[in-house]
Amino acid sequence: MSFIDLQNIDFRYPEEPDEQLVLKGISLSIQKGEFLSIIGANSSGKSTLGRLMNALYLPVKGTVIVNGMNTLDEEKVFDIRKTVGMIFQNPDNQIVATTVEEEVAFGPENLCLPNKEIRKRVDEAMDLTGLKPYAQTPPHLLSGGQKQLLAIASVLSMKPSCMIFDEPTSLLDPKSRKMVVKKIVELNQQGITIVLITHRMEEVLLSKRVIVLYEGQIVKDMTPGELFQMTEQDLNKIKLYPPEIIKIISRMKQEGMEIPPHIYSTSDLVSFICPSK
Repeated sequence: MSFIDLQNIDFRYPEEPDEQLVLKGISLSIQKGEFLSIIGANSSGKSTLGRLMNALYLPVKGTVIVNGMNTLDEEKVFDIRKTVGMIFQNPDNQIVATTVEEEVAFGPENLCLPNKEIRKRVDEAMDLTGLKPYAQTPPHLLSGGQKQLLAIASVLSMKPSCMIFDEPTSLLDPKSRKMVVKKIVELNQQGITIVLITHRMEEVLLSKRVIVLYEGQIVKDMTPGELFQMTEQDLNKIKLYPPEIIKIISRMKQEGMEIPPHIYSTSDLVSFICPSK
């Protein structure tokens, strides 16, 4: 049985009942412990799909089942949102408390857990994200990357089985981006199911499976390797634009250089061309 199962999903925004569907005929199954990336052009429906998975949005047609719970069942919505946590693009939109420690404790406190359990969860979440030294720091004094880690810690303190990341690095500088990406990988290694929504093609290499959305429909369900083997022309048809390193590798292949199919990054290409002795 799939951990998250979407069957024949249609969706349009309730405030725009006469508009065309944002998502059309979406069927998708995600296994427990999986690391899945969702990629697509702007307005392809990526974020909307993520919000359907934790009942922030409800389908106008079809069903979304999360760990056996139907998102249309109002009595299950709270349990679904405890099971599937969501990290948004801008961490400032998720932060409500005046210190790091208070922010991480906010979720468990709203669950009315015993003080001892809240203390344990807060300490564990801050340790996992490296925020323990900043426990009494006001969130507005943190860097962008640290704020995103705080958002992650706040969700972790709720003990979710799955975390959905909605373009979590798009507002970050390269150093902060690397910090957050590293933490996402570590969380998956610890057994948390990860859904990474991104517009950065290089980030899909973190996952084992990639879903490509185009105009509200799933057009590809493949491995990252298969995605990067697509020609630039075919990618452009679905409004995806490969990183420069992929363009370079493609050009080198056109010029007759044999490059193994598993090479996608700059460091891998350098190591292949100039192997260490």
